[in-house]
Amino acid sequence: MATIKMEIDTVPEAREGVGKSISIERKPFILASRAIFLVSTIKLSRPLKDAFESGVGQPARIFDDIDYDDIKKKIGDLDNPNRLIVTSGGLIAFEAAKEKATRSNFVSLVGHEPTGNIGKCLGGVTLNSFNVNNSRADFLESIGRNRAGIGLFCNLKSKFNPDEEADWATIPGVNHTIAHGGNTANKNDSSHYLNDLTSADAGITTMVISADPFFLKTKEKLIKAANDWVALAAPGTRHVCYPLEDYANADGNNKPTPNTASWYGPNLLDAYRDLGLSAASALTDPNPTGFSNATDTWGRFPPGPSPH
Repeated sequence: MATIKMEIDTVPEAREGVGKSISIERKPFILASRAIFLVSTIKLSRPLKDAFESGVGQPARIFDDIDYDDIKKKIGDLDNPNRLIVTSGGLIAFEAAKEKATRSNFVSLVGHEPTGNIGKCLGGVTLNSFNVNNSRADFLESIGRNRAGIGLFCNLKSKFNPDEEADWATIPGVNHTIAHGGNTANKNDSSHYLNDLTSADAGITTMVISADPFFLKTKEKLIKAANDWVALAAPGTRHVCYPLEDYANADGNNKPTPNTASWYGPNLLDAYRDLGLSAASALTDPNPTGFSNATDTWGRFPPGPSPH
């Protein structure tokens, strides 16, 4: 593979080392580049950052753990025709870019593919997060959970919440009384997770956790609350299904209680690598390429043989 010497960026806020002439291994088709800025509402792990950069084939300036209410300003501050902005964190981040990235093209990682006006978006990756709830219910039934006891825990403030609730109502045999969490007075709030879970319909014995980005951002508190919710019932009674394997929370303090939790959903490492590939394509092609779909995975916590 050829080594290409190039200037990445020279702006004051750029990452350490940017603005210096450096030599790194790059994908052969990227012969010229703009600076890449990844803006996320989620705090990204080093492996996710590395997966993204391996896909795009060059370093990126990464701003993560941006509050929902601040992301418009951050994207507006970064907007520049010599940059490609990449967002992750769902439709809220996408819509912030659509509004504020008026000079920059952008690509996005979203849970639900946007429709209608997409602004200067050139494509990205969709996790199809709620579109697989029917498959989640089938998976949970296949590992012995009572289908009538499967419920949904979601966030009213999520941009895709209305679509997710409408979709849940079409899934046969599950508990259609939906539990809500993470929201107080129309603000994202993680302080009441256990109360939100214990206030759910008593018939819910298996809780499907929505793929709302705020839940992932606050997974330390959510996993702790879910473990406590499981412990309030007799052993084997309650089970939690998370939307991503990332809820194993390998680097965190709180991890799902063994044998009481599972996951069914997209692989984030693959999704961020694909997001990088979308960014690489956007560097050389000004035409929208659409959204690719992340691949779903499934299993139990701790990892074990899949029933599929």
